[in-house]
Amino acid sequence: MATARTRSPLDAADIVRFLDAPTVDHATLQSTINAIFSNVDAKQPHVSSEVICEDARPNTDALLTNILARPTPDVAPSTELRQPDTEAYWQTLLRGFTKAALGELIPHPVASASCRADTMVHITSSIGEPQVEHLRVRIAVLSAWAAVLSAHTGSDDIVVADGFEVLTKPEKDASGYSLVPRRIQFTSANTVHQQLSIQITQDALHASHAWETTKMRPEGVYSLVEILSEPEIMENNRSLVRAFETPLQLSTTYTASGAVTFSSQYDPAAFVKGDVEYMLNHLVLAFQQFLAEPNIPHDRVDLISVEERSFTLNFPTIDIEAEKLGLEAAEDPARYRYAHELLLRQVSARPDAVAIEWEGEPVYTYAQLDAASNKLAKYFVSELGIRLGGLVMLFSHHSPHVIVMLYALLKIGAPYLPVDIDSPPELFRRSIEGCSSDLFLTVKAMEPRLRELCWGQRIVAIDEDEVVAKYSALDGAPLDPALLKGDPAKMLAYINLTSGSTGVPKKCMLSHANVVHFVVGAAPAYLRAPETRQLQMYDLQYDGMVDDVFLTHYAGGTICMVPKAHFETRLQDVLRETRATSFTTSPTLGKMLDPAVLPSLKVITFTGEPLTKSVRDRWLVHGKILLNGFGPTETICGFALEVIMHKSAAHDTPVGFAMEKSTRIYILRPNTIQPMPVGCVGEIVVSGPIVGMGYYGDVEKTKEAYVDDPFRKGFRMYRTGDFGRVNHEGRLFFLGRRDMQVGVEGYRIELGQIESVLLQAQSTWLSAVDIVTHKGKTHLAAFLAPRLARINTTSDAQPSSDTTLAPALMAEATAEAKRLKEFATPRLLPMMVPTLWIPLAALPRTATGKLDRKTLKAVFDKLEPCLQEGVVGSS
Repeated sequence: MATARTRSPLDAADIVRFLDAPTVDHATLQSTINAIFSNVDAKQPHVSSEVICEDARPNTDALLTNILARPTPDVAPSTELRQPDTEAYWQTLLRGFTKAALGELIPHPVASASCRADTMVHITSSIGEPQVEHLRVRIAVLSAWAAVLSAHTGSDDIVVADGFEVLTKPEKDASGYSLVPRRIQFTSANTVHQQLSIQITQDALHASHAWETTKMRPEGVYSLVEILSEPEIMENNRSLVRAFETPLQLSTTYTASGAVTFSSQYDPAAFVKGDVEYMLNHLVLAFQQFLAEPNIPHDRVDLISVEERSFTLNFPTIDIEAEKLGLEAAEDPARYRYAHELLLRQVSARPDAVAIEWEGEPVYTYAQLDAASNKLAKYFVSELGIRLGGLVMLFSHHSPHVIVMLYALLKIGAPYLPVDIDSPPELFRRSIEGCSSDLFLTVKAMEPRLRELCWGQRIVAIDEDEVVAKYSALDGAPLDPALLKGDPAKMLAYINLTSGSTGVPKKCMLSHANVVHFVVGAAPAYLRAPETRQLQMYDLQYDGMVDDVFLTHYAGGTICMVPKAHFETRLQDVLRETRATSFTTSPTLGKMLDPAVLPSLKVITFTGEPLTKSVRDRWLVHGKILLNGFGPTETICGFALEVIMHKSAAHDTPVGFAMEKSTRIYILRPNTIQPMPVGCVGEIVVSGPIVGMGYYGDVEKTKEAYVDDPFRKGFRMYRTGDFGRVNHEGRLFFLGRRDMQVGVEGYRIELGQIESVLLQAQSTWLSAVDIVTHKGKTHLAAFLAPRLARINTTSDAQPSSDTTLAPALMAEATAEAKRLKEFATPRLLPMMVPTLWIPLAALPRTATGKLDRKTLKAVFDKLEPCLQEGVVGSS
């Protein structure tokens, strides 16, 4: 190994010479710093950076101490030194940064008003120069605050505005002030401490021109951070800070006695005091750890106290003041064993009340519905041979006959699997593959289409005259209780299909106990009562059927039904004509209705998409009660709910609390069982008796998603794959998907399933599918690029503007888009077929070659309006 010769101690010229390299990458810069500190002459060509690093380990603290403690000599510029390229340095440092959400989305760019929260911690001051101590505290504060912001945003890339005091001339007692951006990337091989140290060494050259050359605005960073060694600083030198307001600002002061005070000023329109106080608690914990171990890996920094951990494992459930609202209090689910018993509650209490209406006319009372389902159940056993545990497939739009059929199957313990009536042949085949059944139940109107799709299965139309005559003649008395036996938690009630990434739909299994616990626990939260008139909108295959049917009947309300075509074309008229008091819909559909012309409608349940403030206020101003629900099919049809009765300045709408007393909501670090602190982003995980049984015929996927609850014995939890956070009250906020599942008009769609189908077309063009916003509406867009196109790598680069295709290629893209759409249409549900087909010169990729979805959307946003329309219409 070559031996490096030593040189004299550091001087300012050395520092400038080595650091005047604005475009050098961090690894090279770190090596150079190591070389300087080790008194190695890096000019020797025979000494490589690897040798330098091996011979002399980094000691950035000592280097920074030398740099910051030394006065800048008043010497003429050396001819040996070139003028630093400050603009290139800042552009390189900040290139590719995209800010994730923190706090509320507010309409104004900077804080218009401030509130304040404070906390204090005592530290043991190190023995040494004041500037050395200042540096130690400063880097620990910046490291800790970056770690807190990362946890609260879910982002691995953080930029803050660092405001700090500097001594312009050490011999004078005069303070100056600098404001520079600090960027911390938690995916970097360097620790947070190393990244900050490298950046601070550049201050002597570039700090004075930081903001004018970066051209960043306050809303482009997460917060302003001030770290002062004394509580006061000359106000006339802080005009820059006063002009640079962010909705969240952190001031840190410390004294020689070791008292460190953290003070947070925040915009009350963007942050709530309770949440900010938790952030300060997290900051104190992180600060203490970074102070004790500066180079601690960020994933080892623990932000959660013992008390907070206990709170995160026992978030409160929804509290409905039932008596004030004229509702019955929640019962004990143990009163019921099987799902059909929920109907019997009203058969005993209100036998003559109307259970189902069709186009405004009563069809079944509760007593009649019970008797009809008893007769049909006996027909299923005696004529069709359906037995306990025998799976039956359903293919029908909704009708009163179908409701009778559901209760009949539940009464004999025969689980059902509804298949989408709009399924194209290929998807229909994949949906029922592997099912241990060859029996389809349907209605006359759907029988011809079903026979076209089937390949030998037995088909029975339950409204066929002969079938109706046979079962109507049977006794309507209750069935023999001996027909049902076994543990309700292990007895399959039904299977719902949900989107799968491989193109094969997942079959979610739900038990009788799942249904009972959901319905009994959720009915008060959903404000269902005997006076409820619920418009039944969902088809059989959607989990919302449990909401529409079982919840309403348990509470004694009336289900209002009309032909599906009616509410697809004239929903507002249907709501008025049926005198519906309640219905469940998506925010997209909700914003198309006029609350002013719907006086009977009292309660609207929104689900499937984030509920925006504009839609929320549109209904609240007319005195409506809104329910914002959340939860996937794997948990019946939801597990969290927020009841909204009054307008609020908040822009984000929470999905609230667990709606069933035995249900727990956890926010866990992805791929672990570690609880995330309050306000921090993690995976939403639910535990309790509403968690389903798993995926039919797919043991591996079941093991991945359904696991034993490590915090409560006897319960299982389901990992939703959704990101969220919980505020200081325990309210859940939904933030988006962890995987490739998206929401479009209330439907959960797996992007991988669409891309898998397009891949089967064996195209000569690459394709990628994602959601985009076009003309104010969410669309599924398919992006196409020539398979031999150059790889457009977006790492460390801005989104490419090179999206144009030559005319010949554009014509080829149009033809291929049409072919792919024709190929996909018979293999996907209608809402899963992309409505926009966008040709690009190349698909953006990350440095590792993966599709860069974030940049893909940015490319779409930069396209000319005519190109955003795509090459194939949605018709």
